[in-house]
Amino acid sequence: MTTRAELKRRALDGLGNHYWSAFLVCLIATVLGGAGGGNPLSGISGGKKILNSGSPGGAGSGHGDISFSVGVAILGILLMVIATMWVLGILWGSFVGNVIRVGSCRYFVESQELKRSAGLGLVFSGFTRGNYLNVVKVMFMKGLFETLWTFLLIIPGIIKSYEYCLVPYLLAETPDLPYREALRISTQMMDGHKWRLFVLELSFLGWLLLGGMLCGLGVFFVHPYQSATIAEFYLDLCRVPGQR
Repeated sequence: MTTRAELKRRALDGLGNHYWSAFLVCLIATVLGGAGGGNPLSGISGGKKILNSGSPGGAGSGHGDISFSVGVAILGILLMVIATMWVLGILWGSFVGNVIRVGSCRYFVESQELKRSAGLGLVFSGFTRGNYLNVVKVMFMKGLFETLWTFLLIIPGIIKSYEYCLVPYLLAETPDLPYREALRISTQMMDGHKWRLFVLELSFLGWLLLGGMLCGLGVFFVHPYQSATIAEFYLDLCRVPGQR
């Protein structure tokens, strides 16, 4: 197996001719690839009930009931807004963000093979190759299984995330790959290499901390290097006989 130092050297060699293009790809993937989160709770009905149950007692009691009711209603509205943003975030991540992620993986794999930029347009290739819905489905199922394993226990969820981490790279090459096959191939390829990838990612911690010290903006300049290295990791696994 290729060493971490060699993978990083190959990544830097490949980035030498297209770093700023890779930087733009990472920036696009970061801006367009996010998804929201939250808890879909609502307290509006409770607020209405309180409004209708005010005591006919003194004026002070009435003012207190109304103030409390208004507060509950406002809280309910805020929770509804959060729930709506959460749902929209999931939809955006599923139908846009994940597809951008697959396109980004395709860019870095092809660019590392060519030792030059493969073209910024590859970031959006998932929308134009005729397999858009399959990419959405496979990436959604990947995230669903990872989430379910995480709900079961944290550690199995982390392990599954490493087993399935090559799915976007597989889709980048074969966008019509069925989700069961994509998960199976990724699991097979990562067998015996999960710890290797974990250590490889951990080796960027110093760079990321340094980037974070620069008002957080420096992290963006590390992402191309990290993404190119992971692409080299994938290509290295593809060279192993019998992996696919």
